[in-house]
Amino acid sequence: MILVNIPAVSRKGIAYDPKKAAALEQKGVIINWIDRDYGPITKLFGTLEFIEKQGLQDVRIILVDDDVQYDTSIFGKLIDSHEVAAGFVSRDAIIEWGRIKDTLWIPTGPQQPTAILETYAGVIYSADLFLPFAVLRDWYLSLPEFCHNADDLVIAAWVQSRGTSLIKLQNETQALSHDAGETPQLNQVNLIGNNTKVLQYFFDHFYFLQWQTILTILMAILISYGWLLGLVVCIALVVAYAKKLNYRALTGKP
Repeated sequence: MILVNIPAVSRKGIAYDPKKAAALEQKGVIINWIDRDYGPITKLFGTLEFIEKQGLQDVRIILVDDDVQYDTSIFGKLIDSHEVAAGFVSRDAIIEWGRIKDTLWIPTGPQQPTAILETYAGVIYSADLFLPFAVLRDWYLSLPEFCHNADDLVIAAWVQSRGTSLIKLQNETQALSHDAGETPQLNQVNLIGNNTKVLQYFFDHFYFLQWQTILTILMAILISYGWLLGLVVCIALVVAYAKKLNYRALTGKP
């Protein structure tokens, strides 16, 4: 089924037009009217509410963005992956002496763990990762407001906190066009520093993410530079990072 989650009123106080929703329903789309606009993550939260209300079992959720035109073949590819959490495009983080510096495209091969999956290229998750929904919702609402526009990062932190790896699939041409011109708060604010701020918050508050992301990056180094040289580089990075964490613990300085 195709589900579109629409809050009666947006976070900006704008009421959605029921006539536009009716036009989608005529095309076989299920419109799920929800009580609250949670921001970009509404596409997941509304779906989880729907799943619980309908009592659905063993559901897999494909998330896409509403400002991208897709090749419909991606949906079959996501389903056929049989992964619990997977997508075509991923990002990892540069860690510089215990602090997040920026995000980086890591040249990992297909079917390998990654730190963050990018929804715009299509992702699939088992709904069980996010249920019961009330627990995830309350955790999300407890996060600082600046986290609420970074849905990919929030989802990545939650899924990995459940002990599940995010898998990067073979990247092919899925999106025919990508136009985020009508969402400047996302394509400008997030890309100019906010994602780094959110990543840093998660690293400071969820220590398992530090080592999980480090291991992902180390694996990429091993693959890129060969096992012997890569192992030497990995050991040096782990020792240096451990010393830095110890320094931070003793002095309280970043």
